[in-house]
Amino acid sequence: MNDSSNTNNHYNNDSRPDSSLKRIPPSREDRLGVYSLLTGAVGVLFSCCFPSGAAFGIFGITLALLSRNASESKEKHFSHQAMAGIILSVIALALTFLICFILLKYYEALRDPVLGPYLNELYNQLMESMNGLYRFPGLSQ
Repeated sequence: MNDSSNTNNHYNNDSRPDSSLKRIPPSREDRLGVYSLLTGAVGVLFSCCFPSGAAFGIFGITLALLSRNASESKEKHFSHQAMAGIILSVIALALTFLICFILLKYYEALRDPVLGPYLNELYNQLMESMNGLYRFPGLSQ
């Protein structure tokens, strides 16, 4: 029952790897597109930190543009990874500046003589209610 159709097609009779199955390395365009995607995702994760979220967003867009220019075809186009990287990088930039704007408006409102004490009181009530959530019954304090 020595059927040659059951043998592994990846190896020839000498049990060496078949030379027709060589791995083709990714092109420069694909690598830059993947790097753009990863940089955009990291930018979204770090969007709460102003300089790092914006820096990752700008760097992700730059990598996507470089991947488009690295294309060897006559029609310069973005790969799917580069498009996703651009989208994530733009989201990272928008979130970073939105969070920065909200924080600036919040701290500006704290200096207001009427609204500032009201916001402080709301914050104190929120912190008291959060402390109540983390108390475990039966444990003495």
